[in-house]
Amino acid sequence: MVDVADLADELSSLYPTESKELISSVKKSVIYNINSLGNPRANGLSIYFPSKDRPSFRSNAVKYDENNFSESYEQFIKGYVDRLLGKEKGIKSEKLSLKKSMMNQDTTGFEVKVSPEDASSLVNVKGIVGQYEAGSTSKIRVLGTDQNHVKLDEKTGIIKGQWNQDWPMLSGQMVPMFVTNQTAQQATYVIPVKVNGEKMELVVLHNKQANTYDVLGAWGGVDPKTGVPDRNLRKVKEGDKIIPLYPTIDQKTNQRGMVDGKEFTAGKVLSLQWQALQKDQNFLYGFELTNFAQNHSISDFTAVK
Repeated sequence: MVDVADLADELSSLYPTESKELISSVKKSVIYNINSLGNPRANGLSIYFPSKDRPSFRSNAVKYDENNFSESYEQFIKGYVDRLLGKEKGIKSEKLSLKKSMMNQDTTGFEVKVSPEDASSLVNVKGIVGQYEAGSTSKIRVLGTDQNHVKLDEKTGIIKGQWNQDWPMLSGQMVPMFVTNQTAQQATYVIPVKVNGEKMELVVLHNKQANTYDVLGAWGGVDPKTGVPDRNLRKVKEGDKIIPLYPTIDQKTNQRGMVDGKEFTAGKVLSLQWQALQKDQNFLYGFELTNFAQNHSISDFTAVK
């Protein structure tokens, strides 16, 4: 689901008049609304729009069609889904030479290049930090992703990323952290974990102005059978056993999985802080590229020296 006013704002460069009129109509229609730093442009009226969950595009469109909504919008959704699912091609990338940043000699810069056509279709570009699994030269343990230090030049197709080799530590443990929502004021992250043996995600709120990270609680995620998200955010208690879960990518087979990290016990306060890492741990850096049709591609990885 997307907020109507937020979607209209995103399309304002293409449809300035229509977007302005739609936002004005929504504001007049919604009598009472509370938004947040997470989405300050939200105005309280949402509709279905296929955005991230590519495997469910078709089934969600069928479910949406069963409801008594605008017929013209339902027809648009059908046509849009057909177009998205017709785009099967991934994004090919060419690894460029590793460079040292001129801004900070402690920061290593990485570059890949895609075609201008692919560059114009990208909606999300992330840097990936990982390590080879013990005894493997193809299976990579993903430590997390970063969007804040990645830039795309659509004209040249060059994507640049930087990493200064620090990482979030949860009660002294290195954890994988992935951004789910981001604005100028704040960002929301999730950390895949097991809490007392149950697979969950820790939800972390980053206040950019204060530069603080607060662990809000543990979330059960989306039920794979029903597609219904967990509505509860459970507080992590002192004594809870927590095991970080790391996604894995096998470069030879393209298979993905999850592996357990080291278990630790939650204290009175579950604090998250960024700390500098030792520079002899054989880290890898790559890019995850996503186009508007939600085709995902991962570039080759470069060893961080």
